[in-house]
Amino acid sequence: MKRLACSFLIALLVSAPAFAEPKHRIFGSNHTSAVTSLHHLANVLGIEVSRNHVKNILIQTAKGDRTPNSIILINTAREIGLELLEQNLNYTHLQLLETPAIVSLKKGFDDENPSANSMILGNFIVVEEATEKWVRIFGTPLHATYGTGTVIPRDRFLELWTGQTLKPLYVLPTEARQLLADIMTGTETYEARLKSGVIEFSITLIQIMDEPFPTDAVAYIENGQVYEETGYWHIIYQFDGDRRFYDVKARHKMTFHGQSLEGWQETHHQFRILRSILHVWEKVGTGWKKHPPQKVSPRFLKPHFNPHWWSWPLWDLRLRDLFRFFKPVDVQQVNVENSAHYLLTGRRSGPVDSDIEIWLNPQKDYRPARVLMHNRSILGVAPAEVPGEPSKPIPLETEYTLTDYTYQIEKFEPDIWFPKTVTREVSFSTTDENQQSLPILRKTVMQVHHAIFNIPILEKDLGITPDR
Repeated sequence: MKRLACSFLIALLVSAPAFAEPKHRIFGSNHTSAVTSLHHLANVLGIEVSRNHVKNILIQTAKGDRTPNSIILINTAREIGLELLEQNLNYTHLQLLETPAIVSLKKGFDDENPSANSMILGNFIVVEEATEKWVRIFGTPLHATYGTGTVIPRDRFLELWTGQTLKPLYVLPTEARQLLADIMTGTETYEARLKSGVIEFSITLIQIMDEPFPTDAVAYIENGQVYEETGYWHIIYQFDGDRRFYDVKARHKMTFHGQSLEGWQETHHQFRILRSILHVWEKVGTGWKKHPPQKVSPRFLKPHFNPHWWSWPLWDLRLRDLFRFFKPVDVQQVNVENSAHYLLTGRRSGPVDSDIEIWLNPQKDYRPARVLMHNRSILGVAPAEVPGEPSKPIPLETEYTLTDYTYQIEKFEPDIWFPKTVTREVSFSTTDENQQSLPILRKTVMQVHHAIFNIPILEKDLGITPDR
């Protein structure tokens, strides 16, 4: 019996090398695919780091876990100077998938085709590019610790993809990061100077006309298109700290966002916001009707009634908040009409992908000269019925929206730069976002008639009228 046991032990020792996996298999196939993906993504984004360094950090982060998950990859990436954002997407978003990105698969490709060139080790790969027909991926081939790229059909990728995506938050170069920080400081310094003020301004809404315009329409022709004025708002806005008051006279047959109303409407309202409580008065005949107070954020009271919404940063946000919504991808100095400007570029991904470009004039307290925003959204999906195959939805057409803000900045008392006019033009396309001469479907012009800042605002001027 002892002789048999010794023979069996010797046989095991002799045959052990034959059964041993390649060295990288001992490390773990999922670990290998995670290291390959992180190393390749870092290199693509210009982060210089060795593969061994990535591997060592991942081992330390995993703490013996042989199945690395998204949290381990995110924490490892952070140690090499790369921020990753986890998203759970689906086929609808693949057409607009921002690449490169790390994705996870339901199974390795060797489960169906154990070839020497298939991407088989583990379930993490890098998607370098995705189109409507194919996807270019980067992964780890069989019997190798290095990575390589290949192209697979889009449908096959969708079958294997879990929907999980680790999207890189672009890392700005050091110089660009410092420049963006200086710009943020400059905008916050400007905002701190605005203590109080009175601004009288108007908003004019102009809409493209698809039908013959009525005889009472205020219409004009531009670039062969007929436009009609569909709304006019005259607003007196006063603010002092958290006290805000709006006097709004309107004549419009369309809302600010382009929704048609039942004929022309003329209204006169006054709004008072005090400590997040909204007070509303409506002019009825020769008197005023007071509506019940309600709790509301100042940003949700018709934000375009606030001239700061038209100023900068956009939408009455701080620049820091704006670039939490958009990730900054570039900051550089450019020349605009022989004047030095800063061009900030941001990007946001999701069901609606957005790119934003902002030109700022540092000589005018970092006020904007132009803001250009591109939106891309899939309008919907429809099932694709193929005989003998399971029903699979396909994306319908993509809608491209271009919103263009142009500014005329002037100095108001006391030495405050503020927009004199802001023109907002909206164009649509379902064919090509780079299509030249897109027709402008809606134009909005904000014009300041009078403004003065940092003056005492009396309580009697904030919503107290003689006939109440």
